[in-house]
Amino acid sequence: TLVPLFRSSVIAELFLELAASVMASKAWLMTVDLPRLTVEDVEARVGPKPRLVSLYHFESARFDVISPFTSTGAEAGSNGPFGRERGVATPFLTGLAQGRGRKTLWLNQTFAGVPYTHKVVLEVLCGLSPFVGMAATWTEQHLAQEAPPLARHACLPRLLGQRGWRTIAVLNEEGMPEIAKMQHGFEEVIMDPHSERVLEKLDQALREQKQDVEGVLIFFYFSHSHEGNYAAERWKEGPHVGAFGLGPELQQFSSPIESERNVYMNFLHLGDRTAQKFAEVLDRHGSNHQADVRIWFSDHGVTFPGR
Repeated sequence: TLVPLFRSSVIAELFLELAASVMASKAWLMTVDLPRLTVEDVEARVGPKPRLVSLYHFESARFDVISPFTSTGAEAGSNGPFGRERGVATPFLTGLAQGRGRKTLWLNQTFAGVPYTHKVVLEVLCGLSPFVGMAATWTEQHLAQEAPPLARHACLPRLLGQRGWRTIAVLNEEGMPEIAKMQHGFEEVIMDPHSERVLEKLDQALREQKQDVEGVLIFFYFSHSHEGNYAAERWKEGPHVGAFGLGPELQQFSSPIESERNVYMNFLHLGDRTAQKFAEVLDRHGSNHQADVRIWFSDHGVTFPGR
C-alpha cells in the first residue's frame, strides 16, 4: 500500500510555494564571511584586575578520585567507586576542595561538551564547543584547514597577547610547540616531560619577566596520567621518573600494588605534586594573590573493570 506523501492539496501547494521561494532566493549559494572580532577593554565587575591567570590541565583525572564531595556538593565519605581511596593520592587538590569558600570555588557539576582531551582544550582556551567534523588527533584538529576560522582568532592567549599580556604554554611532555603558537596563539612554549625540570624552566622564564606587560597567562598541561596504558613498567621506566623523588617504585594507594588502578593513582599523585609545585612557582611570581586567578581542571576520566 502506498501512502500519499501529501494528504491535502493545501499542504502540497504550501510546499511547492516554499520550494519556489528558496529557488528564487538562491539560498543554497549563501556563504558566511570570516568572523571579525574586536577586543575592548572593560572594567572588572568585581575587585581588582588580575595580573596573573593560570590554568592547570590535569589529564584523565577522575572527579571521584580527587573530590571529597559528591556531584551534589555533599560530603562523599567512603561512597563511590573509589571509596576510602578518594583523595589519598591527591592531597593538594583535594585540600583545595576542602577549603572551598571565599577564595576557592569548587565546581561539582561541570561537564565537557565532548569528553576528549583536545576538544576540551578548544572549549577552555577558545570558548567554543567542538565542531562537527573535528579531527581526532592533536595535529589535525589544530592545524587542518577545516578548522573553523573563529577558532584561529578567538582563543584567549591570542586575544590577551593583543592586549599586552605575556602568554606561556607549559607542556609536561615533548609536545609540538607550533600547535600552541599557531592555533591558540601562545607567544612562548616551555616543554619537558620531567615535571620538576619543566617547572624549573618556567621559574627561570618568570624571573626574566619584563615590567611593562599588562599581565601573564600560563597554561600548564600535565599529560602523564593519560589513559590507555597503566602497566607498572610505564611508571617505572617513563621520562617522569625521579621528579620530586617519585618513582621508579610504586606507592600503594590501592591493591594489588602493580594493578592498573594503583598505577593510575601513582600518576595522579605525580600530577597532584606537580600542581602543588606549580602553585609554589605562582606564589613566587604573583603580583597580588587576591587578584590572581588560578583554574584547575580535567578533561575526562578513565574506567577500570567494575569501577
